[in-house]
Amino acid sequence: MDQNEDGDILLAMKLVKGVSWKDLLYPQTVEHKEKAREYNLQKHLEILINVCNAINYAHSKGIVHCDLKPDNIMIRDFGEVLVMDWGIAVDVRKNPDERRTFHKDDITTPMGTPCYMAPELAEGRGKDISFATDVYLLGGILYEIIHHIPPHIGKSLWVVLLAAKESKPVPFKENIPLQLRQICHKAMCKKSQDRYRRVTHFQKALEEYLQHRESISLSNKATELYNNAVKYAATQHKKPSTWQKIKRIVFDIPGKAYFPYWWFYSKKTGKILFVAYFCIMSTILFYCLKKLSTTSSMLMLTVPLNSMMLSNVVFLIWQIYRWLLTKSNLDLFISPKFSASYLYTNFIEAITLYQRAIDLWRGNQSAQKNKLRAHAKIAELALDFKDTRLAQTHIEKLKITKSTNVQDLCEKAEKVIIEEKSDLFMLNIAKFFFALATYALLLQVLSLPFYLSSIERFEAAKEENIIYILRSYSTSQALFKSHNVCDQNLNGLGEYGFLSELDGSSLVRGQDFSVKTPFIEKLKFKNELPTKNGYYFYCYLPGRTEAIGENDKKLRQDNLPILLQEQHFVIYAWPIQENRRAFVINEKGIVFQCTNHNYIGLNIPKANSAFDIDSQESGNLQGDLGGNTVDGNEWTEL
Repeated sequence: MDQNEDGDILLAMKLVKGVSWKDLLYPQTVEHKEKAREYNLQKHLEILINVCNAINYAHSKGIVHCDLKPDNIMIRDFGEVLVMDWGIAVDVRKNPDERRTFHKDDITTPMGTPCYMAPELAEGRGKDISFATDVYLLGGILYEIIHHIPPHIGKSLWVVLLAAKESKPVPFKENIPLQLRQICHKAMCKKSQDRYRRVTHFQKALEEYLQHRESISLSNKATELYNNAVKYAATQHKKPSTWQKIKRIVFDIPGKAYFPYWWFYSKKTGKILFVAYFCIMSTILFYCLKKLSTTSSMLMLTVPLNSMMLSNVVFLIWQIYRWLLTKSNLDLFISPKFSASYLYTNFIEAITLYQRAIDLWRGNQSAQKNKLRAHAKIAELALDFKDTRLAQTHIEKLKITKSTNVQDLCEKAEKVIIEEKSDLFMLNIAKFFFALATYALLLQVLSLPFYLSSIERFEAAKEENIIYILRSYSTSQALFKSHNVCDQNLNGLGEYGFLSELDGSSLVRGQDFSVKTPFIEKLKFKNELPTKNGYYFYCYLPGRTEAIGENDKKLRQDNLPILLQEQHFVIYAWPIQENRRAFVINEKGIVFQCTNHNYIGLNIPKANSAFDIDSQESGNLQGDLGGNTVDGNEWTEL
């Protein structure tokens, strides 16, 4: 300091060569723009750390700058950092021995630069000025470094002062590293006691960020992937609809009626009750087997199985009760319809990045916490898709760290495992029956030749049986005719009377001439005929005065003696189905066969149609070859 001849005070200061920090943040000239390219975020943070060194020294002397901003910081040619303009610095010591500048108690009006002011500076609360005031200003510089705008802006001075008073900086952009935002938020808290208490604490936080910047960058990138996946899942994942709940109650549970839901969902007490119930029913079954018939015993064998079904009925009622009255979740595990590949990829990549960040910096608590969240999300997603093995892998990771939400995931995993077992149970049953059907079909194909051969043998045996029946009737025919009861109107039975006796169902002549062992299964009259082994049996007794042909066509009308017609008494065996031979036996016991015939089912000839137009014995019935009988069929003697 000096004084000139006129008495004016002169102050000579050191000439600082360099550029202000503001010119590097907002370069205007070509020279400044060229130099600004050398300064990235890391270098700007290093400048801020150097500013902290200067402010720490000032604080050690009890001086608070009160006007820290990029415009008051000079960067010299070789990177030296100088803090300038201490014009409104204040002394914060309680009782200083000497006063070198204003004391904080002297401040009663706003002072400083409005765009950077701390709330106590904006309100002129000098008594509240402290080291934390400079911390606020340093936080404002950090805000400007990462945003390239001052923390408080507005259309008028009063708006800016109001923003400074309320400490409401412009909101941070999402691309700002989380740790820098946290440092800035803490430094610029409205209440001074909520800020960093000393500049050294603020400085240490910046140094840790620079030291662990790569770890934090990886952690932030992982968080971005995690958030994107969570947003996608939230838009795609929908709660079960009412229809899905109804389908669960009406279809899913009853469809697995014999799967022991109750057993798996029950605790220890429920399982003991179930075992007791099963033992009681088994005891009842044991005594029933001794007293009841085999059929009843077989029915009782289903009691233990039905007990399983009864338990599921109880379970179903409980589910309906929970849904209707308590509005509880129905334990629905409906797989989402969207693809999980995108979510799995993002979550797994996020976990990998979190782990790399932790490896670089063991103290990265944010990465450790978010990594657990990603494990929980993958486990939850895997359970939604019923991928229990993948879910269990990530749940084990959560168990090691004793995460808070692991209990809920474990409970959900248990329920999903039960559903998985239920699905597998039904799938195995389906596989068993499909395999059974496949082997049965294969066995059928392999045994087809033997089957066809057996059919042929069976059909031949049936025809032999029919022929045997016809021949067994020959002696009965003669006996029947000897009693002169051939009148077809006798007892209203007519030509069926003879078969009635052979069947053993009636005694037409008042005495038993029937076969001891009936060959005919049942005897029906008129249009319903006796059957045996797929054949109808017809007995044609002579008519009265006419011979009737097929379709009730009259062949001849004359009064021929009944005894003449009795000589031609025959029994026919007509097949019920097509492609089978027909048989007939005459009064001499000769059996004839017909391969191609026109009588199927109830399309049968009337009485006397096996005789020729003159009511004489047909040549074919005698076994002669050639020619057709009146019924149009060609007969061959066996």
